[in-house]
Amino acid sequence: GIVTVVSALLLLNEKEMEEGELFQQLKAIGVITPQNEASSNGPAQRLKTVFPRQLYVTRRKGQRDEAGKVFYSLGPRALAELPRKSLIKLIGEIHDQEPTAETFRILSRHGLMGSDDDESGSE
Repeated sequence: GIVTVVSALLLLNEKEMEEGELFQQLKAIGVITPQNEASSNGPAQRLKTVFPRQLYVTRRKGQRDEAGKVFYSLGPRALAELPRKSLIKLIGEIHDQEPTAETFRILSRHGLMGSDDDESGSE
């Protein structure tokens, strides 16, 4: 679902993305469409309101040098419930390429892999 796709994008962007960039990527893969973009129950609105309340993402306003920007990061529930290796593979499928062992090593070095993950990239 949408939570999984958003979590995968955040994970691969070192756990945080600026709202405009995140929404642009969600549009590029067809999650946010012209038909659902303005909907009060569409993905963009749910990302702004529902997912933060459910602790899947955190949403913060930018600091002084980032004035006017909003940033999203993985929430505690996403980190606890969603297996990161599966999220990485999902993004690989969206981009039509398999994640490599190097991908997992880089993520591990940045503390982006958890106990449910295998650095080798294999199941």
